[in-house]
Amino acid sequence: MPWRLQGVSQPHIFLGLFYMLIDVIGIAAGVAVIATFYSVAALKARAFAILSNALFIWYALAVGLWPVLLLHALLLPLNIGRIALLWRARQAPQPEARPQTRAEPTGWAAARPLRRRAGLPLSLAGDVQPSLCRA
Repeated sequence: MPWRLQGVSQPHIFLGLFYMLIDVIGIAAGVAVIATFYSVAALKARAFAILSNALFIWYALAVGLWPVLLLHALLLPLNIGRIALLWRARQAPQPEARPQTRAEPTGWAAARPLRRRAGLPLSLAGDVQPSLCRA
């Protein structure tokens, strides 16, 4: 009889494959979340986030996890909007860099200018000099 395969009916085999596919989708969604947190580039992170949202929506529909479905259904449009903003910013023409005549400080040094006080070594304004501290 063609419906029998080692004593198991054909519909039960398909049901087992369906459940295995659901498990694979859930695992793939988890791997996509890990890839989202692992990626450094913002555009790539949002792309992985959209993939994980889509996979979690599919998984939640198949298993009946309504809170998970609600969460990822709300996050999906947010991630799509954010990746659209990143994509537009990437495609926009970049302003021309102004020529630098001298090396300019960056980071914390740009915020607080260096000053020379009378008789003291060059330091940040307001910093206590280690040579002046006595133990």
